[in-house]
This record gives sequence, C-alpha cells and structure tokens, in this order.
Amino acid sequence: MRLKAWLMMAALALPGLAQDGRTQAIFDLKYGEPGTITALLMVFPNCGINFNQEMHTISVCANSAAGLKTIEETIRRYDVYKPAENIEFTIYLLIASPDPAKSGPVPAALESVMKQMTATFALKGYRLFDTLVLRARDSRPAEVSAIAPTRGVDGQQMFYQSKIKSARIIPDDKGKNIRIDGLRVGLRVPYRSAPGQGSPGGTGAQYQYAEIGFNTDIDVREGQKAVVGKANLDGNETMFAVLVPKIVE
Repeated sequence: MRLKAWLMMAALALPGLAQDGRTQAIFDLKYGEPGTITALLMVFPNCGINFNQEMHTISVCANSAAGLKTIEETIRRYDVYKPAENIEFTIYLLIASPDPAKSGPVPAALESVMKQMTATFALKGYRLFDTLVLRARDSRPAEVSAIAPTRGVDGQQMFYQSKIKSARIIPDDKGKNIRIDGLRVGLRVPYRSAPGQGSPGGTGAQYQYAEIGFNTDIDVREGQKAVVGKANLDGNETMFAVLVPKIVE
C-alpha cells in the first residue's frame, strides 16, 4: 500500500541540500489538490515549487531550512479533509400555449413562478411535461438523458437531455450562489420526412428528428426557482425550463 493511503502528510525525502545550497523536500498529499496548493505556495519568494498530479506530491526547494519549515506548515494547513458538496438540480420542463384550455397539472412548488410567467408572456395554458433530477459534484460536469413521457407525431418517441459542463458553489454574504457553465436542455422532436402509403403516417412513413432546446450560463442562488430558458415547439407551443438548485452532502 502506498504511504499516502494512510498518512495525511509525509516528507518522502528527508530535507537535504540542493547543489546551490538551498533546502529541498518532497511532500505527499492526502486530501488537497496538488495544483491548487502549489498555486497558494507561489507567494513564498526565492523557492522552487513543482507538483505531480499522478503521484499527488509537491516538491519544494527553499533558500533556507526556516523557509522550508514555513512552506511545510502551510501545506499541512491546507491539506485537510473537506466534506464533498454536491448540487442537486431539479429541472421542471413546462409546455405553454396561448390556449388556456391546454392547461394541465403543475407542481405547487412552481405557483409563484407560474404567476410571473403568465404576467410576462402571452401564454395562458401551462402544463408539466416532465421533471428531471440532475446531481453534480462541485466544479464537476453532470448529464441525464431519458425517453420523454409523451410521444410526438404519429406516436413516435421523443427524447430529452440535460447536461452541465460545470457547476461551482460560490459562498457570499447572502448565502451560497451557484455558477453554472454550459447548461444544456434539449428535446429531440420527431417529424415526418416522407408521408407513407395510404395516409401521412401509413406504411413506409419516414421520420427524422429536430433538436429543440437552449444553451446558457447562469448564476442562481440555492433554492431559487429560475426560468433558465425557452424554446418554440411545433405550432404555437413553447417549452420552458425552470431550475431549482439544492446543495447536499
């Protein structure tokens, strides 16, 4: 078993003298990210610092034993365990129409959002299409795809996908803000490319898919209900996506 599997921090090589008389050592990290801690150590003057991501080590060459000691203490301070934070995104896909008769059930959690949307857009009939749940680790990507709960033209299956390139938790004086880069919400909608025999959807009918959706970067506060995009569907209907983030361990 490698030494770093059970040591929080260890000097793999005893401090020694480099050819120019400076003091040098190699430190093994257990919890910290080598590149991140190395960037912090750049504030120390007259020292050489490198890291090895694969070995999870930092090598230091300082101009004195005292300087090396200070660097070691700094490494120990930041090479500590931090509980991983995950972000759970609930994404509500809504279909809207100018016709109020096309209204359908909508989650009670979206009541305030629905009032704002009804007042803002010339669309009076809203219904829930589906709900997606996407979980991502802080600063990591995430993706979910599924078969849509309703079918498209001639009963052809529809598909949707949601993915995030990166989601970062940014604390501030009001709580926690979440910066989302590369949010994609997309729906694959079928359409007839050849009518078929006897009727438009008869034998021999051919279908292709159109990609409908949006890409965006957005900042949203934990618990906030944010309308993150809209896309026009076939006819007079419009798809909206409402995102609600929650930070979980």
